[in-house]
Amino acid sequence: MIKRRNNPNHTRTFAARLLTRLFATWTDLLINTRALARCKDALSTGQLFQQFAGRCRKPLKRLIGPSPSPHRAKALVLMRTCCGASGTFGLAAVLLLAFVGSTLAATHYVDVNSTNATPPYTNWSTAATNIQDAVDAAVADDEVVVTNGIYSTGGREMNNLTFNRVAVDKPLSVRSVNGPQFTIIEGHGALDSRCVYLTNSARLSGFALTNGRAQAPGGGVFCESQTAVVSNCTLTGNQLIGLYGSGGGGAYGGTLNNCLLNGNSSSGAAYCTLNNCTLSGNSHAVIELAFC
Repeated sequence: MIKRRNNPNHTRTFAARLLTRLFATWTDLLINTRALARCKDALSTGQLFQQFAGRCRKPLKRLIGPSPSPHRAKALVLMRTCCGASGTFGLAAVLLLAFVGSTLAATHYVDVNSTNATPPYTNWSTAATNIQDAVDAAVADDEVVVTNGIYSTGGREMNNLTFNRVAVDKPLSVRSVNGPQFTIIEGHGALDSRCVYLTNSARLSGFALTNGRAQAPGGGVFCESQTAVVSNCTLTGNQLIGLYGSGGGGAYGGTLNNCLLNGNSSSGAAYCTLNNCTLSGNSHAVIELAFC
C-alpha cells in the first residue's frame, strides 16, 4: 500500500483558489462597464485581481525544524495560508470598495447666491452659481440639484443655431429643491435664447421655464426624443421665431408629466407626449402629432 506524503502546498493552493474565486464573483457583482469608464485613474479590475492572486500564491516559508505531528504541521501551514490570504483579501476589499465608491453617481449643487463656487460643486458650500456649470461638471447618471432663485446666466449653444440657458447634453437628472414657484430658468426675450435643451434620456423636474425665445423649435424646452422627460414644470411666456420653427413655442419633443403650459406662442407643445398636463392661453394649444 502506497502512503501519500502530506503536501502543505496542496492546502495552500486550495485556499488561494477558493479566495480568488470569491473575489472574482464579488467584483462581477459590483463592477460594470459604465463604472469602469468613469474611473480612469483607478486600478483596473484585472490589476486588482492579479495583485490578489499573486499574493495568495506567494510561497510560504517552510517550517523550521521537525514537527512532532504531521497533522499539526499541516494545520499550521493552513493557518498561515488563510491568514495571509485573508489579509490580502482585506486589502483587496478596501481597494475594491474605494474603487466602487468612486464610481457611484454623484450629486452636484447649484445656488445662485453661492459665494464659493468650486468644481465639481458636490456640496452646498461649494455650489455653482449657474446650472450650466454644474451640468458641465457632471457625468452620465449624475444628479444636479438646484435651490431657489432666478437663473438667467450661463448656458451654451447647441447645433450651431440656438443658445440655451441650460444645455443638458448628457443623460442626467436636473431637479429643483422646492419646485417651479421658487426656481426659475429664464431665457432672454430680446435675443435668441431658449430656456432648456435636453438630450436623450435627460430629465428635468420642478422648474419654471419662462421668457425663452428660439429660432428653432422649443422656446421653453427642446427635447431630442421621447426619452427626454420634463416633470412638474411650468412653461410660460416662451416663443418661437424665425424660419426654422415647426411649432412648439413652449415645448418641442420629449415626454411631459404634470406640466403647465401657458401663454406660449406658436403652440404650447409640438410632437410631445403629454401626461396629465394643462395647456391654456397658448397661440395654438397643441400642434398636430402631439400625443396626449
